[in-house]
Amino acid sequence: MNLSLGVLLAILAIEQCQGKGGRGGGRGRSRGRSRGSSSSLSYYGRWSSVRKPPRGDATRSRFLANSFPDSPSYSGFRNSLSESKYARYLPNSVGGSMVLLLHPSVAFYYGGREYYWSRYFYESREHHKSDITVCERTINQTSYLNYIFVDDNYTQPEALIWECDSSEYCCDAECCQKLKYVWLWITVLIFSCIAGVHLWKRREMKLEQRFIRAENEYRNSQLYLIRRMSSTKLGSVTCDSSSSEKLTTMPHMVSEEKEPKSLLLPPTNEELRKMLFTRGKHLYHL
Repeated sequence: MNLSLGVLLAILAIEQCQGKGGRGGGRGRSRGRSRGSSSSLSYYGRWSSVRKPPRGDATRSRFLANSFPDSPSYSGFRNSLSESKYARYLPNSVGGSMVLLLHPSVAFYYGGREYYWSRYFYESREHHKSDITVCERTINQTSYLNYIFVDDNYTQPEALIWECDSSEYCCDAECCQKLKYVWLWITVLIFSCIAGVHLWKRREMKLEQRFIRAENEYRNSQLYLIRRMSSTKLGSVTCDSSSSEKLTTMPHMVSEEKEPKSLLLPPTNEELRKMLFTRGKHLYHL
């Protein structure tokens, strides 16, 4: 049951990530609005502000960005962007690297998807798809998107925007497949666990019944052997009529599992009387 509970919590966590991605990177968008981007692109297609970050500010922003774990998805995206013909790779004075976009208005192709650097260019695209998931990431959200500029004045792009299919959700800088029929699999898993517990208890009950039956058969076989031995030994003993009458009634007394009070044997057969009393007590305790 602990395993099924852990699987259930993991699937619910995946569903929560799917809900966040389906809203098109709402968290990154809200962060960008609350912080107030110092350089953004207006809807007329012009960069509204220009900022050249000093060395201290650049180092601080790089440190804050590295405070969060970066995935291989961002790393692959930045490496592909640095090697493309639409960007230029430049060394940075703080020990990092800068990427200068030569044509920021042109969509960048990565993994079969189009990536845009502002909402204006995204909304001005030629082909509009229906039933899609819009993803958006701010530039300062991860260190792999930091130090990307659109001109020599260190103007940063507004955001990174791309599209995913309806069967996918936003994960880092790519699209990940959604799990289909999640609740159906959860229901099947729960019923499987319940059925497994029921079968295990039923198996234990059957094993216990087999053990009791075998123990009873063993006791009955031992009692049968004792009776045969008693009858054989008693048949070979010679005694008078009174003692033979007592010995004849002995098996009935043993079958009722009652301890005889007295056999009233003759005093001459002392050894036989002791043997019968000892065997009778043994049968009584069985």
